[in-house]
Amino acid sequence: MDEMLTLKETRDILKVSRNTMYMLVRDGVIPARKVGSEWRIMRSTLVDWMKQREN
Repeated sequence: MDEMLTLKETRDILKVSRNTMYMLVRDGVIPARKVGSEWRIMRSTLVDWMKQREN
């Protein structure tokens, strides 16, 4: 099973602020899902998104 990252873990990887991270998720730029009361991002989804941004 693919690892699910918290927004903080994702922020640390992307080196973005808390506000920027929430904006990326809120606007659907990075696909995320809510697990309970917290947003989570699949590691594979993040890797794919980062690869697309490189092109």
